[in-house]
Amino acid sequence: MSTKKILFYGNCQLGAIARYFRNNLPEFDVQLCTSAGIEPFWNEPGLFAIWPDNVRKIQHKVKKHVYKKIQDCDIFVFQDHSGLSVLPELQTKFLHDTASKNNQNICLPDTRLFIQPVSWHCLINQIKFIRESLNVIDPQDIIETLKQSNHPKLTELLVNNYPVNKTYKIWEGENVQRYEDNLKKYETVISMNDFMENRYTKEILFKSFSHPGASYFEELLKRTLKEVGITDHQIKPLKENDDFVGFDTLDPRQFNFFTNQFPGIDYTGFGGTDLTIDDINSCINSKCYERIHIL
Repeated sequence: MSTKKILFYGNCQLGAIARYFRNNLPEFDVQLCTSAGIEPFWNEPGLFAIWPDNVRKIQHKVKKHVYKKIQDCDIFVFQDHSGLSVLPELQTKFLHDTASKNNQNICLPDTRLFIQPVSWHCLINQIKFIRESLNVIDPQDIIETLKQSNHPKLTELLVNNYPVNKTYKIWEGENVQRYEDNLKKYETVISMNDFMENRYTKEILFKSFSHPGASYFEELLKRTLKEVGITDHQIKPLKENDDFVGFDTLDPRQFNFFTNQFPGIDYTGFGGTDLTIDDINSCINSKCYERIHIL
């Protein structure tokens, strides 16, 4: 049986899928970004990541090579890149409609999850409320308030996130809107929203707001394999120490307002770290903190 050329085009979430294909599925010839003059992102040569700063500088130089690699593929797996970080000729809608018009095209989600406080990014609203409404300024006092307080506003800000609240909010609540927008652009679009909505009260799904854990990736793999016609493959467990699914993350159990709201989550095998003063300072100094307004 001849191998099929497959190209993965996106961010680190797609990198986990590309790495699995490259290491475990010899029936696919995963195209390497180095063949187009692009350095591997997160040590994964099977991922074309054209948005990081180091590649952004050479997009004009590599765009014709990327185009040709996609044109020569059988399967183009991508996330929707349509922002200012990529040239118009490297945006996925353009590549989908031109270079990949004769290929099988599969759009995967670019997912964010903030309702489980596994990084300081998930606590921006609470930190801003504590500083500006409760007038708690010292970083160590903020940490103690986050850990011990059951203030109803902390819970309100928590459940104002997806999946409890599916209303669109830029950066934080885009999962549903992104899926709906992708459906208008592409013929095959995989969603993971139903999976997250069914599981977020049962397990910790992400390692940070934008880095899913093993169970998410395993389900995304199943759905992707189904689209490329693989139904009999037994997915190998994704090790928690793999680059994409295992790194230090905050332990949500340290926050009373979270554990009281979601007491049934299974933490078996879950590690996690304590919130630090450096986390608080990183949050306060972030651009995201500046643009949030707490009522």
